Amino acid sequence: MTRFRKGVGRVASRRARAGMRIDVGHLWLRRGRIDKAIDQLTRAHQDLATTADLELLAMARCRLAEARLLTGAVDEAGRLAATAIDTARQAASPWALPQALAVALRHARVTSDLGRLRRLVDDATVLWRRHRADPHAASLGVQLSLGLLELGAEDEAATTLRIASALAPEDPHDRLILALARVATQARAGRLDIRAAERILERARALDLQHLVRISLGFAIRWSKPGRHRQLQRYIQQARKVGDHYGACWLGVASEGGSAPRRQARRLGYLAMAAGRPLPA
Repeated sequence: MTRFRKGVGRVASRRARAGMRIDVGHLWLRRGRIDKAIDQLTRAHQDLATTADLELLAMARCRLAEARLLTGAVDEAGRLAATAIDTARQAASPWALPQALAVALRHARVTSDLGRLRRLVDDATVLWRRHRADPHAASLGVQLSLGLLELGAEDEAATTLRIASALAPEDPHDRLILALARVATQARAGRLDIRAAERILERARALDLQHLVRISLGFAIRWSKPGRHRQLQRYIQQARKVGDHYGACWLGVASEGGSAPRRQARRLGYLAMAAGRPLPA
């Protein structure tokens, strides 16, 4: 019995440690320190390998998929996103499944895997109809709206984004993601409120959300006067240094518009970005 209790205690300890590492890794993702996020999330994934907590395992895979996508490891990110969905379904988790589907939608959109995107949009639409009154599902609504936009369903995308915005999540990061999605939707339609992009940039800087700083800065640069942001190369170098190759590529594509940044985006698998389509976080 003592040996059994010790074994149970070790499993509980690993589960608690993994939960903490998922939270810390998620925080590093928001701070734009993708290198540190991967370290924590990989450790969490290892801790959960021998536990039966499928919900936590789904979240570890979901966050790790998000981090790997930002480093340019798009194949690994796709596999992790797919297994996160499967694991969340096994866990029957109303919390993890919307998060996993949101990451998978983003991956399919960023990599221009339109066949997979259509299938995910169908699955996500069913789930969204069940959860669209829940603030925790706002991220699913955002990614679903952007997926619909990528597939040419502009009216449905606008309706989905409007409903997601009405959820008014308390998390300031999620509110900024919603604001970025609105900016991206306007940009796709050929119109952009530069001040809106700059307000997001100012708020992201104030909150030290560095990945969102890079994305919103890219939008602000794309439609502003040339030479306005003289420290652009420093931002690109910093992004690469901490593993945020997605942010670095977006800054390059947004600012230069030439072939070299797009070749880099294509090499990393960011095919939608390489095609010049504006993308938010």
